[in-house]
Amino acid sequence: MVCLHSPRRRQLYADGNESRSIEIQRRARSSLPLYLDRSRKSNAESRWARESPLAHPPGEAQADFGEAAVWLQDKLTRVAYFVMSLPYSDAFFCQVFPRECTETFQEGHCRAFQFFGGVPTRISYDNSRIAVAKFVGRRGDTPTREFLRLESHFLFAHRFCLVRRANEKGHVEGLVGFARRNFMVPVPRIDDLEEFNEQLARWFRLDGRPQLQGHDIPPPHLDRYASLLPGGAGLLPGGDR
Repeated sequence: MVCLHSPRRRQLYADGNESRSIEIQRRARSSLPLYLDRSRKSNAESRWARESPLAHPPGEAQADFGEAAVWLQDKLTRVAYFVMSLPYSDAFFCQVFPRECTETFQEGHCRAFQFFGGVPTRISYDNSRIAVAKFVGRRGDTPTREFLRLESHFLFAHRFCLVRRANEKGHVEGLVGFARRNFMVPVPRIDDLEEFNEQLARWFRLDGRPQLQGHDIPPPHLDRYASLLPGGAGLLPGGDR
């Protein structure tokens, strides 16, 4: 039997405490990267919460592309459709194009500005390569040359959302889904995309009126509610729309 106060017993206690201390330190070192990673994510989410507006001021817009299938001249074809929305007045506009590219990006803006009767003061985008030439961190930083050309012509400001933060422009994201469910389901049969776009424009003019505080707002008067900049029906420099 070993006495509790014997040198051997004290050595056993010391060895046990040292082993436990080493194990605690090992666990602390292994959990430190996880703690730092969680801390960084928490700080990023806090910054995102501060930067993401809970209210949309008049004159701001959001823009995005969606994809859908149509029967074009009896051939199942993948198309892209451009959507721009005004969250303040809940207005939006949609047009269909053969693909998503710089030309259709610019054309979609021109048609939306013409429909709204003006140009938004600021437009929020995702980080498409059509608009973003350089990234800093998780947000687009440097616009492409063609995007700057479009922006300087119509004199609006831009805002690029964080990568994989679609809810930073949740209004247009929801309307992209709305457009797919209401205009592309069931799969439409069309002979010409421009004829289909004319049908969409007619729907927006007659039935797609947004509401502000329960009152219908005819599209020609949206600028009175959304504080749009003047213009919206002009060609880009060089003759391109």
